Amino acid sequence: MYQSLVGPKFCKEEIHVDLTSDRKDCGENIMELKSDGIVHENESKILRIFQITDAHLGPFMPIHRLQKICENIVKNQHKIDFVFITGDMETVETHEDEEALLKALKPLKEMKGRVVACLGNHDYEVYDKIIKVYKEYDIILLQDEAIMLTVKRWEELNKKNQLNNNNEVNSDMTTTIQVIGSIFSFGNDKHINGLLGQFGKIENIPRILLLHNPSVFNYIDNEKEQVDMVFSGHLHGGQIGIGRITFIKVLYNLLQLFFKKGKFFKTYPPDQGLYGIRKNRLYSHRGTGHYGFPLRMGIRSEQSLITLYF
Repeated sequence: MYQSLVGPKFCKEEIHVDLTSDRKDCGENIMELKSDGIVHENESKILRIFQITDAHLGPFMPIHRLQKICENIVKNQHKIDFVFITGDMETVETHEDEEALLKALKPLKEMKGRVVACLGNHDYEVYDKIIKVYKEYDIILLQDEAIMLTVKRWEELNKKNQLNNNNEVNSDMTTTIQVIGSIFSFGNDKHINGLLGQFGKIENIPRILLLHNPSVFNYIDNEKEQVDMVFSGHLHGGQIGIGRITFIKVLYNLLQLFFKKGKFFKTYPPDQGLYGIRKNRLYSHRGTGHYGFPLRMGIRSEQSLITLYF
């Protein structure tokens, strides 16, 4: 019960992800990975992300609690390059409250151009409200769309580098990232590969995908499409379990033993933490809040700082 009502300390948990060109090839099947630790200290190739997902405003995530998280983001914006919102912001209990999400996300108005979102399955229940709030606070919503974003910190470092090198441009030093946002899907290889094919990878530009359902990661054609990093949520870290041994994974394994493969789970459910297929990486967030079964048992919600090394 305590884990359901009290969130973790802001950014106390740190996740490090190696996205350098010589990162590990994980093979054809999804592989569970640990946080990589500090990979290098070249700030022009380091990106820091704070992710909000599955906040589920309602009984277990009151307005003031989500607002406090957003206030902490703004207070610490000097060490956060972007905020990624990967869906499911409300519950049935807040559907009729037109002000709840507006109040909760208000601090993020100060992060204009640095907050990017995709939609989760529950967001479609209050679609017009989500659109209104995101528009009010200049939150960039991507619905099967892509955007090129300038990393201001990289841009400043690039300018300093040019001054120190007689205005000589370093071709290895990019100042932009490509972010693709998918609509919600329970699993469709044609959709996700069509989307990635529409917005192809640009040489030397980090490619990031916002995708609410982490199971879709399994459908990416890893021979054709390289996605440096996928950010997801949806499964709430399993919500019940011990570490990465979760109720969802145990259920998946039991069903695979006793029933025809694909009858209940079409693909392996990557419910929390870092995963890899080939050189593509997925971070499945444990969730800012939770919904459904009214308790977290052994699996805490998450407010981590995610550091990417290119």
